[in-house]
Amino acid sequence: MKRLMESRRLDSEGQGTALGSLQALQSLGSFLGPPLAGLSYDLLGQISPFVGSACLLIMVMLLVGGSPLPSRSQ
Repeated sequence: MKRLMESRRLDSEGQGTALGSLQALQSLGSFLGPPLAGLSYDLLGQISPFVGSACLLIMVMLLVGGSPLPSRSQ
């Protein structure tokens, strides 16, 4: 859904940059997420991966929530 929203609001150069950045961050999360969640589970308890994910999601929502995407230049 996020990719669709961005692709409709950006010009062709911005689309490539935005979608490439999203793909890079998704890959990084898929690579680092499971080992970090397992480590926090072992060290801090079974609820810690969920609390950590919720905190991270809230931080991202606060950072991104107020910044609209630029309009596509015609």
